[in-house]
Amino acid sequence: MTSKAKNRFDEWKVMAAVYPPAGKAVDGLRVINKIEIPDSDPSWPVYLAKLDIFFYAVMEGFRKVPVKDFPNTPKQLMMTKDGVRAAHFVAHQIQSSRSISPLLVIVDSDGPYLLGGTMPFDDEVVCVALKMLGVRHFPAMVVLDDN
Repeated sequence: MTSKAKNRFDEWKVMAAVYPPAGKAVDGLRVINKIEIPDSDPSWPVYLAKLDIFFYAVMEGFRKVPVKDFPNTPKQLMMTKDGVRAAHFVAHQIQSSRSISPLLVIVDSDGPYLLGGTMPFDDEVVCVALKMLGVRHFPAMVVLDDN
């Protein structure tokens, strides 16, 4: 095994420990087995390329991601009435349904970040809603950015 391959293998072991597989429920929330942009979709590489992500790997299945990994998500959202309203609405939806769709997390050399812009609400709004509810983990598709 080359040094680069060994480093990559070691990185995968660390990521698998940090983001273990999500079960059918995460923190008491039923995982709705869908995501807006599945990795099997032919537009997936095009979508990531628009974000300047050309070399990537998708972790298998949905992963259990700690909300605490996103301490600043997002301060600007909560400074607008629309942002606060959206976060409260999403928190109510999650609380009443006791379910959640997986979010999309990109991990690069600077650490993890949420990929906003999915519908019907940005992942960042959902993360704020989870914080409001005191949820500690959420399910996500995790993409490792190798750029």
